[in-house]
Amino acid sequence: MENLENALIYKPTGTVQIANKFSLIERKLLNAIIWHSQKNKCQREELSISIRDVFAAIGLKNSENYDVIKDALRVLTSTIIEWNTFGEDRVTEWGVCTFLASGVIKSGKLKCMLNPKLVEQINQPKLYAKILLLVQSRVKKRHALVLYEFFLDALSRAQRDSLKMVVSLTDLYHLLGFNQDTTYKIFNRDVIKPSLKEISKHTDIDVSYTVNKNGRNVQELIFSIEKLETFQLQLDFDMEDDAIEIAAGLDEGKSTVSPRLAGIELDLSTEWNPFQALVFHGVGEKKAKSLVKSFDRERIQGNIEYVVEQQRIGKPIDNTQAYLVKAIEEDYRPKKSPKEALEEKQKQQKAAAAAKAKKAKTQKEHQEAEWKRFCDQRVKDNFAGKPEDWQEEKRQNFIAKIKGNKILYNSYKKDAFNSPMVQAVFYSELRDELLTAPEEISLAHYLNGRGALPSE
Repeated sequence: MENLENALIYKPTGTVQIANKFSLIERKLLNAIIWHSQKNKCQREELSISIRDVFAAIGLKNSENYDVIKDALRVLTSTIIEWNTFGEDRVTEWGVCTFLASGVIKSGKLKCMLNPKLVEQINQPKLYAKILLLVQSRVKKRHALVLYEFFLDALSRAQRDSLKMVVSLTDLYHLLGFNQDTTYKIFNRDVIKPSLKEISKHTDIDVSYTVNKNGRNVQELIFSIEKLETFQLQLDFDMEDDAIEIAAGLDEGKSTVSPRLAGIELDLSTEWNPFQALVFHGVGEKKAKSLVKSFDRERIQGNIEYVVEQQRIGKPIDNTQAYLVKAIEEDYRPKKSPKEALEEKQKQQKAAAAAKAKKAKTQKEHQEAEWKRFCDQRVKDNFAGKPEDWQEEKRQNFIAKIKGNKILYNSYKKDAFNSPMVQAVFYSELRDELLTAPEEISLAHYLNGRGALPSE
């Protein structure tokens, strides 16, 4: 087993700023593979890493749970990532690809091959975050690790030990994989605050923040980041007792989540999931399923919020998981007056109507975009089906017409009809003449023809 005490990753800025919701274990494994590739200056050949080193690097030093590694490999070889998503590394192009081309576990070794698109950027980074490999083994929350790398990258690029960094709320949502509709109150409470607390407690940087508002709405977060000179990594720090908690994204107590659920987190970027929320707060898998089956989502969500608030104000609770289960079963939510209940119902109805309208609008926009692509292709197909002399006549008429348009005519002189600009205008002017079928002139006919009804 290698000595990882001073192992450093020079993680390229383009791979720090990746748009994908990798779990904590998946991101740690990604870092371990980057470290090994850089250490051995691997190019396009297969990497071979001791499984014991892999477990140590991701914080599961004494684990025998190979399923955790297998599940992470499945994701890293199959999931598309968007790298250099903020374009900070202007030397590196933006792009999308999978991180690994292949992954195999055999004879105590992890054998894998980096995607050829990323090899040069990983092994010869121009801009990078310098990360102690074993620091990441102490981090238990996915979002904390993402932010830790993001802040280190900023320090590295500025070549400073401290700085103030202004980040828009939109960019933070994008970086952490959250939907823009997530309210700042929830995002701040469940993601930003606990992540920064963990970063300051377990890593070599300290972070605090303030906010910039536009009226009542938060627009930006201003982070104050400082490198800690006195930080020392405790090499005897053993995460094995917390293996399941790390994988589940929890930071306190003993979880009853099974190893097969490693990586599950409360994901606010999609529709709120009561089962995930219960597991996130430490309720056992079997009991969580029973509660979801027995009670509606409003009751579960309301009681989770009630218990979290009781903890926030300092109410002594001996067993949080048991108290949460009892709260849901007996419904500890504060009771509303008839007027408050009516207002809440009206508010929910209004929100449901707005969500329905938004969904219908989005669906219609997608349908219209799909129909436009269909019609664009039909124009080209119908044109190609016409006699050659007819086609040539249309081309000559078009060339004569665009001579007065300097930009368009220059584009034609340079690339003729291979110019995307010329093609777009040429086929656009032929639409009315070439599109005559019902599905070509009516969105409703097009949708009915493929078995879909137009949205209301």
